[in-house]
Amino acid sequence: MNKHTQLIRPVIEALQQRNLLSVSLSGSTLVINGTSGDDSIGVGVIAGSGEIIVFDNDREFTFDRADVRYIEIDGGSGDDGLTVSRGLKLRTTILGGSGDDAIRGGNGTDSIFAGRGNDRITGNSRGDYIFGGDGHDIIYGSGGSDQLYGQEGQDKIDGSDGNDHIEGGAGNDDLDGRRGHNTILGGSGDDDLLGGADQDDLEGGDGRDILSGYGSDDLLLGGLDSDTLYGDTGNDTLEGGEGPDDLFGDRGDDEIRGGDDDDSLRGGSGDDYLDGGYDDDTLLGDSGFDTMLGSDGFDILDGVDSDQDTLRGESGADTLYGDYDDDDFAGGSGYDYLYDEDDVLISRG
Repeated sequence: MNKHTQLIRPVIEALQQRNLLSVSLSGSTLVINGTSGDDSIGVGVIAGSGEIIVFDNDREFTFDRADVRYIEIDGGSGDDGLTVSRGLKLRTTILGGSGDDAIRGGNGTDSIFAGRGNDRITGNSRGDYIFGGDGHDIIYGSGGSDQLYGQEGQDKIDGSDGNDHIEGGAGNDDLDGRRGHNTILGGSGDDDLLGGADQDDLEGGDGRDILSGYGSDDLLLGGLDSDTLYGDTGNDTLEGGEGPDDLFGDRGDDEIRGGDDDDSLRGGSGDDYLDGGYDDDTLLGDSGFDTMLGSDGFDILDGVDSDQDTLRGESGADTLYGDYDDDDFAGGSGYDYLYDEDDVLISRG
């Protein structure tokens, strides 16, 4: 090397790491993988062409409709918008990943796993499987018989049409079955369960829950802790379970059981059957020909309206109130007080 030779040294710069969204066809499965950023992914059908189009952030991809039988979308992390068109009736799996995502399924059977974050998920007309994951999620089942799981967080779930299975999971959840024969489980937390217009099965689980059957003949199970149960219209079955519960049959011929602890039972209109269960309970028959059993504990039984009621104090020191009609009294074991209009009877068991 002489004095005229210039020494050239290479300059090495760090390359910026890029997260590229990928779209590919694996066999008959359309696979779409998002990035760690905020992605906007849409899958639809080009009208009249028989082609599937994928909108991937600022890019477009097309595939022959005949080549695609399944769709898999993984949004990755970030706040993503993931949408499958209602015009697609393909089995679809969607992973939201972490982040606050907005996810909408297509018209096929969807399996949606929203992942961590406060997500908004909407199914469609077929029976969908939706899992909210960790976070405060909003889930709409839309049409079809769906299986909807809120999992962790304070979730709001609306089954809409169809015979749905709804579970709130951990957290204080708001669960609404709406139309169809629904099964709704509150899980842990203080939950609000509403059955809807048709025959529903509701179970509160752990926590202080509020259960409303709404229409038709419903089954309401309070579970643990202090719960409030409303049968509303229909011939309902209400069971308080453990904890001091408030149970209201409302309209219809209802069967109401308090269970453990000090419960309050009210039959409402109709010919109701009330059983206080263990501990010190208060039973109010209201209108109709009601049958009331105090069972164990120091109970208060009141027929309320002037209908022909049957009152049984059973064990414990009970107080029984009839009214102006021909009521059937029995104090049972214990030192009981029986009131029938203007008369007071004392039963020593």
